[in-house]
Amino acid sequence: LACFDNLKLTPGKHRQDVFITLLQRIETAADETEFALQLGALLQELNRCEKTEVSGGSASAIVAYINANFASIQNISQIAERFYISKYHLCRVFKEAMKMTVIDYLNQFRIQNACRYLRSCDKDVGEIALLCGFHDATYFCNVFKKQIGQSPGNYRRGYQKGCYNTLRQG
Repeated sequence: LACFDNLKLTPGKHRQDVFITLLQRIETAADETEFALQLGALLQELNRCEKTEVSGGSASAIVAYINANFASIQNISQIAERFYISKYHLCRVFKEAMKMTVIDYLNQFRIQNACRYLRSCDKDVGEIALLCGFHDATYFCNVFKKQIGQSPGNYRRGYQKGCYNTLRQG
């Protein structure tokens, strides 16, 4: 199976039914011989698929995915699965290209969006944390304070005060 490392196999639309049938036959195989035969057939079909090199070096594709899905990403494994690479390879490639970890980038992007929400809406901090993909408000506040230098509430108050002063002066 090493021949599939760093490859994304894409069956054409017309071949997907064949894969479904083979997977169903593997699942319901009566004995080891039938299982092995069906697995062999599946591997032959996989070998006929269009092979595309997974560009693990393409940090830009990973960044684009993170930017588009930051609120729903649960963990690094989810990102790695999307690109058909191991999470260890993902982390290595990402750090080489971006000079920061995947988690640091994800949190940085989430905090940028949190700042936008804090400036533009009156949702409470817990709601904003959830909108930005943080499932723990305390963790969100800690990451926010580490990156921005103040709590989300203080950031919002400072922005509102700054806007008010600008409007009064203008």
